[in-house]
Amino acid sequence: MGKDVSIVLGRQDKKAGVKISVVSLPLREKDQGLRKIKGIKTQVVPVGYWPETSKVRRQLMFGMSQQEIPEKVEVVEGEDEGEYKGPQVEIKVIKERKTGIVLLEEDEIEIGYEGKKIGIRMGLVHKGEIHWWEWVRMEKMWSGPVCEGIIAGGFIEVDRLSDEDLKEEDIWEAIHKKRYHNHNWLRAEVYMWLFTNGVIKLTLRHINNHLFDHGKDLIDVIPVIGFSGDIAHQVEEQVDGSKTRYSHRGIELNIEPAKKLVSSQQPGRMYTEQGVMIYQPYKGVEIYGDSFQQKRQDRYIVKAEDRIFPKGVARNVEMLISMGEIEPEITRLVVPDWWYAMTGSLWVDDVLAVKNEKMKFVERMEDTVIERKKTMVGNFDNSILNRGLWEGEIPYSQIFYSYLSGNLEFLEIGIHEAYHFADIGFDHATETIRMQEYPFGAIAPPLYRVVGLVYGYLETGDVYLLDCAKSAAERYYQIDRHNWPRRTYGRDAASLRSLVYLWDYVGSCYLEKAREGITRAIKCIREDGSTGDQGGAVGIQGGVGNETTKTWMALLEADVMIDYLMRKPGDKEVEEFLKKRAQFILDSQIEKDGEYYWAYQYKYGDNPGDPWEMRRNPETYQRHPIGKHVSGYKARFLTFMTLITGDKRYLEAWQKCYDTYVKKQVYQQVHWYTQNKFVQNIPYEVSHTINARWKKDHLEISPILTEVNPEIEAEISTPVGPVNVKIKKEGEKIEIKAESKNKIKIIARLKNKKRLLKYE
Repeated sequence: MGKDVSIVLGRQDKKAGVKISVVSLPLREKDQGLRKIKGIKTQVVPVGYWPETSKVRRQLMFGMSQQEIPEKVEVVEGEDEGEYKGPQVEIKVIKERKTGIVLLEEDEIEIGYEGKKIGIRMGLVHKGEIHWWEWVRMEKMWSGPVCEGIIAGGFIEVDRLSDEDLKEEDIWEAIHKKRYHNHNWLRAEVYMWLFTNGVIKLTLRHINNHLFDHGKDLIDVIPVIGFSGDIAHQVEEQVDGSKTRYSHRGIELNIEPAKKLVSSQQPGRMYTEQGVMIYQPYKGVEIYGDSFQQKRQDRYIVKAEDRIFPKGVARNVEMLISMGEIEPEITRLVVPDWWYAMTGSLWVDDVLAVKNEKMKFVERMEDTVIERKKTMVGNFDNSILNRGLWEGEIPYSQIFYSYLSGNLEFLEIGIHEAYHFADIGFDHATETIRMQEYPFGAIAPPLYRVVGLVYGYLETGDVYLLDCAKSAAERYYQIDRHNWPRRTYGRDAASLRSLVYLWDYVGSCYLEKAREGITRAIKCIREDGSTGDQGGAVGIQGGVGNETTKTWMALLEADVMIDYLMRKPGDKEVEEFLKKRAQFILDSQIEKDGEYYWAYQYKYGDNPGDPWEMRRNPETYQRHPIGKHVSGYKARFLTFMTLITGDKRYLEAWQKCYDTYVKKQVYQQVHWYTQNKFVQNIPYEVSHTINARWKKDHLEISPILTEVNPEIEAEISTPVGPVNVKIKKEGEKIEIKAESKNKIKIIARLKNKKRLLKYE
């Protein structure tokens, strides 16, 4: 279990007095002893496991200090020491009726610490009356010397029924006609981190899911959260984000994390009623997404003024409480990019992260994410990147980029987008993923991509995100099976990635299910290596799905096969499929006016061009291939094909495209989906053309030089600091130079030969 590198974590925020830290740390199988942050009281909570050994692959590390968390801390071997002695939690009954026909028990979570008490209730307002949650159950998830994790859940009734309402009716008939199996509640949950120094992190959610029926819209419903005990005091004000702290009797409530739900145009409310401080965290449920105006001319699915909580929707609200002398703040620690690489958290091989000119291209695209964040106006539907376009890989792209860049702002965005996707993109009443730009009820198999939910779970430990991911992935798998055989697979295969990434951290049979789906996709490949758009049914949707040809869809289909082979190399059937697909990609590349690119569409049945355009312009329409569409898929796909075959034509095709087309044009007008894939896949290409690996005490590189790019200049991130390399090929001669501020042994592997390079 020897540690061969020193892992130093950094702190980015400048907030003074923060004494609690958290980090989601990946581990190799041989690093199971890395459980302590040096100089800080630490507790470890495993959240992911290596699938074939069940050793810990990802762990939350909670750190707590009597002093402010320093700017840099080291991870060392050790064990949790001591027992939990923090805030104590119990369920308290606040109202009950245990006689008669209609029984009732309303509850609150009561938290006690150092003689202070606070009660937390989940509720809703219906017909002007507050209803609190009922029949609450609490489960302790973990407990240790730093933190205790608890989840509690209950149900909130909408239309109240009493014995008086049943007086004039046959009770048996009435309850079966009107009440049983008639959805009339919101599910409510609270996920808590309780630190032994009195700081509490709360993630609270209202969920319109289903239990005894298929669920339904709930009318005249405004969700609220109640606080009783020592925090409760007289207040009556709008919540618009300008005020985020409420203090009383030594307890401080920090709603800063929830201010993205409100604005001056869409305020919430804080008020007191019957001794309870009631927090309405948003004006109401408001969701944009009916882009084609199927049901509403304003293109919304629901507006806040409607006071409707739609079927299948949820909303998470985050906040912090301090019951002691400690600031209600938690700092996230930064893991070095080379450690993410070595632990298979960037890509499952251990290739180190590399920066070069192409990464500046990615940085420019990510700058647009920060700009979009700055212009975001607080409201219920507060996605930065996913508003009306529920795409499950968007959160992953931002979390992935935070690992590469070390910038925690992208981690914050990624976690935010993961919750947004789980709350709105995932339908909690049907366990399906909603179709983008359509009113609720429409779904599409390619959108069951929940990689972002998996990584959101790894960063938070919130099983809500993991459960949504598992439900959607398994639902997709069954939908896929129930609609086989069919003519085309295409981009439907993209959702198989969800099963692969679940296998990475949850194990079970997910990879087996993914391979089964891959088998179906293989059966659908055409003779020329292409594929149709996606599975279709009948009419226009059936024909377009089966008879349209695009490289974009071909690469979506191949994406999961790369994922699979990186975990299970040597599968000949999958390799042969990819070779056939790769030949199609090579054959379909276009060269025109000195630019290399791929078209958007190559075929639409037997039409000479796109029939939509043919109808509009019957004399001047463009003939197939039409349009330009270069996505980041090709960066990974063509690099991977060169790696497994040794044939440089694949990588060269991508390099020609990038050099002559992409870097000159795309970043200035990036489409949200194109950005998503560039951010994931260009770093793969950049790092895998250097192929640098850390070998216990030295660096080994195995660069790929082509006729298109015979020179490589890059910075490799290593455990002993950055290493700058310049590699140049002239004929059969290869020249390599390297610079590093630290002593390091570098070995270059070229054509199965090793060259030792010594640098001081």
